[in-house]
Amino acid sequence: MEGLVDTFCNRLNTAMRIRNIKATELSEKTGIAKSSLSEYINGKYEAKQDGVYLLAKVLNVNEAWLMGLDVPMEKTTDDLLKKIGAVPLSDIETTPIPILRNC
Repeated sequence: MEGLVDTFCNRLNTAMRIRNIKATELSEKTGIAKSSLSEYINGKYEAKQDGVYLLAKVLNVNEAWLMGLDVPMEKTTDDLLKKIGAVPLSDIETTPIPILRNC
């Protein structure tokens, strides 16, 4: 993919290819009209925030990645936890606790 610009339409097409999903199926699963989806796929327009959310959800990719940002394609549990205001385990400092004997 050398020389390929990471635009919304390129990322959308990449995710569709990797997930093996056709435009018709994506339209059905997202509720986005086939005509709008066709315009996204062909680079005529970019989806608005609600459309990006639906596409990312169905394609199981990171929304920021789909918009062209330099982040991993895959969604992570940590991203989801942060989105709902929870603290991911990876952000928690741990302290060893000695095993209690003869309680």
